[in-house]
Amino acid sequence: MPAQPPLVIPYSISQVLNYSKLAPHFRATVLAISSHVELEFYHQARGIKLWDDAMNNEIDALERNHTWIVVSLPAEHHAIGCRWVYKIKYNADGSVERCKARLVAKGYNQQEVARSPKGIFVSRRPYALQLLEDLGHLGCKPVSTPMEGNLQLSQAEKDKLVDPKLYRRIIGKLQYLTITRPNIFFTVNKLIQYLAVPKNFHMNAAQRALQYIKHCPGQGIFFPANFVIHLRAYTDVDWAACPDTRRSTIGFCIFLGDSLISWKSKKQQTVSRSSAKVGYQAMANTTCELV
Repeated sequence: MPAQPPLVIPYSISQVLNYSKLAPHFRATVLAISSHVELEFYHQARGIKLWDDAMNNEIDALERNHTWIVVSLPAEHHAIGCRWVYKIKYNADGSVERCKARLVAKGYNQQEVARSPKGIFVSRRPYALQLLEDLGHLGCKPVSTPMEGNLQLSQAEKDKLVDPKLYRRIIGKLQYLTITRPNIFFTVNKLIQYLAVPKNFHMNAAQRALQYIKHCPGQGIFFPANFVIHLRAYTDVDWAACPDTRRSTIGFCIFLGDSLISWKSKKQQTVSRSSAKVGYQAMANTTCELV
């Protein structure tokens, strides 16, 4: 049989991942994390001795420390959901130390932290790569911006998604990235407004956000060790940008020295007739956030 031509991947993930600038010990840890897959659901871990033992140890520790007391749920209250989170702990040289299971209530995604004399860098690179793999976008074409310039999203398009579950899943996963990726906060804020009835146009915009994640999967926030304690805030307005409601979107970011410590993007509840008026409202809201 004739030899098959080698498989060529036009946009390989290796083209956007570069470990050469990492410190040797941190590079070993990052590569070790990338070579192991952490489980996501209980049914995946059940029956595997390592994870069964880890879950049993977690339950024993919770009961030993009297973390909870079993009581009846009052009629006027609602139970908070919880889930198992499975993490692989690594030694300094990148080898696996142990498997750890935690029973947590919400906020269960962890971050990757790199420390050096210059400061602390926080990112969710492993989660971003896992997200791309789960959604089948590891081989997608990377782009340099999370959203096309001057893009107007609305409900005017008639072509509804046949199955909106994928769109909702993408947006749900992107929400967790905004904790360390303020540069996608505006985009996610726009896309989340169409969860109820997403259209093909919205799905295209969501897929572009994934292409941007592919472009810089390790993007995060850096907190320098040495800085002048000085509080600064910036605000901006996208006036009457929503074609459906004509409401404006306001946003701000706050720095302590050179460290970004707070950011937000939100659509206004009312319609502003004047761009100047909404600009002053944005500054007032940001000032309230500061004080």
